[in-house]
Amino acid sequence: MTENKKSLDKLIDALQERAKELNCLYALEELLNHPNIEPEDLFRGVTEIIPPGWQYPEVCQARITYEDAHYQPRDYVDTPYVLKADIVLQDRVVGTVEVSYTKEMPQEDEGPFLKEEGRLIRTIADRLGHYLLHHQLKQVFEEWASARKEMAERP
Repeated sequence: MTENKKSLDKLIDALQERAKELNCLYALEELLNHPNIEPEDLFRGVTEIIPPGWQYPEVCQARITYEDAHYQPRDYVDTPYVLKADIVLQDRVVGTVEVSYTKEMPQEDEGPFLKEEGRLIRTIADRLGHYLLHHQLKQVFEEWASARKEMAERP
């Protein structure tokens, strides 16, 4: 195989990986754009959209921990091949997003993960933190509006 052919194959592989990562982000944004999605439903959905965005989707699994709850597939297996990012809400870590491989894979930039996958998981965790802040603010506003309405209706 010529050097040019190897370079072209490497470029095509890299572009295919970026396309998978973009599709993962698009799917995340679609979930986040459901106006009344509850955190539990969002977290379950995110654990389903993550694996296809990674380099080895056939052995990839995702778990989200939020407060004391875990959102993961039924067949989730703890492994040492994990990439994690904290979910931060108002400067407080409230959970984590974890992506892991169920078996050992070739070494890349961050263990078996590409540097772009590290960036992707941090972006996902960041977006979840923003969602949680928005969700909390929405609840507070609704409670305030309800209390204000009750006060107005009193004689």
